Amino acid sequence: MKRRIISLALCAVLGVSLLSGCGKSGSDTVKIGLTVPLSGDRATEGSYATNAMKLVVDEINSAGGVLGKQLEVVVQDTTGTDVGATNAYLKLAADKNITVFNQKLRRRAQIRSEITPRPNGTYTVSLAFCDEQDSPLLKMELMVPKEVMAKDLADRFRKNTEQLYASVINALFEAPREKKE
Repeated sequence: MKRRIISLALCAVLGVSLLSGCGKSGSDTVKIGLTVPLSGDRATEGSYATNAMKLVVDEINSAGGVLGKQLEVVVQDTTGTDVGATNAYLKLAADKNITVFNQKLRRRAQIRSEITPRPNGTYTVSLAFCDEQDSPLLKMELMVPKEVMAKDLADRFRKNTEQLYASVINALFEAPREKKE
């Protein structure tokens, strides 16, 4: 447990160093989203992680913050479940004023792409964002006529993960547009 709290604190310090241009422009604070279990079987662990993060942020803020901006932690409860974690992350991702505390490299390690030939000569390209247990959080399957197209799609998915993920999240949370008649 102690090792996990220390790891979280180190991640916070490293993550904060990447936040120089983040947060609401013109604001004196940079908001960092944190998803932890605050209810359910793992609530105690979430409480420890939240307190550790707040201690690190308080220390950074007392030293002047990051580029003169104070940090603020916004916590979302994952309820200790995969669905809860997804919902908590989506809530933070939908808020444009929050810099989501999620390591890009970690999410890159959680992407999967697979090409499967089909009996009719076409190919299925499976693209997925996965959780820590390698279970898909979001999965898309596309059928393409040629293997070269399948390889190109899989390669683009791996290279543009952050942009694609943000586009999907924005599309899901965007207010529906009224149809023009």
